[in-house]
Amino acid sequence: MTLVHADPRPGGVPEIAVKRLAPFDYARFPLRPSAIPPRIALPPRDLLERLAEEHVFAELAEAVMLSFAAENGARMRAMVAARDNTAETLEALTGLARRLRQEEITGEIVELATASLSQDQAGDGTG
Repeated sequence: MTLVHADPRPGGVPEIAVKRLAPFDYARFPLRPSAIPPRIALPPRDLLERLAEEHVFAELAEAVMLSFAAENGARMRAMVAARDNTAETLEALTGLARRLRQEEITGEIVELATASLSQDQAGDGTG
């Protein structure tokens, strides 16, 4: 049995993590030499089976939490990109609105000046 999940990375794209869960690899946890053997209330075989089950459960819980964290990171990056895109679009549209308004004002001024010149020329009899 193999566990595959997203593994979030700080400030980056999540990576794919692959862990082998079964058959359980007891060699992953080397024995430490001790002068006093540990006290156990279960037969060693039962204890190892239960510890292996707990280990698999802990690995699954960790994988779920890391996947949620990776998904939330991806959502956050998408929201930041959307916010930046919206800000850029707003800035572009505001600039366009200002330019169009300025052109409108310039057109009105030219129209008023032309009308004023026409009236002056009509009043002087030169027109």
